[in-house]
Amino acid sequence: MADGSGSMIATVALWVLIPAVIVGLIVLVVRYDKKRRERRIQWAAARGWRYRPSGRDLLDRWQCPPFGHGSARSITSVFSGIFRGRDAVSMSYKYTDRPGNGSTRHLHVVALQLPALLPALQLVPDRMAVADAKPAEGQGLDTGAFGEVWRVEGAEERFVDDVLHPQMVERLLQPDAIGRWISIAGRDILVAAREGQDVEMIDPYLTLLWEIADLIPRHVWARAGYDPGA
Repeated sequence: MADGSGSMIATVALWVLIPAVIVGLIVLVVRYDKKRRERRIQWAAARGWRYRPSGRDLLDRWQCPPFGHGSARSITSVFSGIFRGRDAVSMSYKYTDRPGNGSTRHLHVVALQLPALLPALQLVPDRMAVADAKPAEGQGLDTGAFGEVWRVEGAEERFVDDVLHPQMVERLLQPDAIGRWISIAGRDILVAAREGQDVEMIDPYLTLLWEIADLIPRHVWARAGYDPGA
């Protein structure tokens, strides 16, 4: 009888303890998320930027890698503000690469506004599984170090040839560029990294994008109706 009573007491204790542990964990997660959000709001405010936890409205803004790939796509943790006089945004982008048994990918995406609308250009790391990216055949870029690192897609071959000049190629072969998606999409240039969002990387990524944009030749900007020297 005593053994039966002890077993019953232990069972009741477990039924009480397990929900208490679950509730405790939920409380800890909620508190952690709240403090993390507060830190991000403070970080953004300190530099005159804005933070919002969700960016659903941005999901269809860009038609370039990695956007549009996979399923269950979402954008969270959006920072927006001004960088060297241009609009800038940083976000956490998540998607599942294959429905059902696919893996979930988390990327840090940073975008910088361009001074004029440009044709599309995508630079995709060669070893990343992106089915619609192709080697830059016929553009003199499919051999050597550049061809080993990048796949290139562009809507206009003339634009691709003009932009990917030797100085630009040299910049794209630097460690801070290699292994990222880099795209020109309309009035924005973007970089996407396969890592969780890190606010300490926002400025380095924006600097990378600024330097790439600065290497776009003047005659390319002129065709787009913009004079960088004016």
